[in-house]
Amino acid sequence: MSLKKLGVFCGSSMPKDKSLFQGITSFLDELFEQANFDVIYGGAKIGVMGEVANIALGHGRLVYGVMPEFLQQRKVDHKGLSGFEVCETMHERKEKMYLLSDAFLILPGGFGTLDEFFEILTWRQLSLHSKPIYLLNVGGFYDGVISHLKMMKDAGFISDSDDELVKIVTRASDLA
Repeated sequence: MSLKKLGVFCGSSMPKDKSLFQGITSFLDELFEQANFDVIYGGAKIGVMGEVANIALGHGRLVYGVMPEFLQQRKVDHKGLSGFEVCETMHERKEKMYLLSDAFLILPGGFGTLDEFFEILTWRQLSLHSKPIYLLNVGGFYDGVISHLKMMKDAGFISDSDDELVKIVTRASDLA
C-alpha cells in the first residue's frame, strides 16, 4: 500500500514542556521535508493540531480537516485548509478520518488522542484494516503507554503478534 494520505491524531492543546513541543515540530518539519503525502486531521487551528496543519501547509502539502459541528461552533476550526468537512459526532469524525487515510500517525495528546489511537489499533487487531499505525514517542511521552502495552501482553491479554500492529517511531525516517 502506498502512503498518499496520512491520518494524524494529536492534541488540541499545547504541551507545557517546550522541549516536547520542539520535538514534535522538529519531527513534523523533517517528515514533511522527506515525504510527499496529504494530511487528514481533526481540523483545529489550536494546539498541536494547528501546528500539524501549519507545518504541512508550509511544506506545500494538502491538509484536510474533519470536525464535528459542535467543535466548529467553538470557532476552533482552521480556515486555511485545503479541504474541510463537518460531521455530526466524534464517532463520525474518526470513521471519516479512517476512510480517508492510508496510515495513521499518533502524536502527543490527551484523552481524545488515546481514544483515537486505541480505537484504530483495535480495528487493526480485529483485522478490520491493515493500515500502518505509527506512535511518535518523542521525549519519552508515550513510555507509560508502551510499558502498559507490554504489561498487557505479559498478562496474556494481547498476543505476541500484536506487537506488529503499531510501530513506535522517534524520527521521521522511521515511517517506512
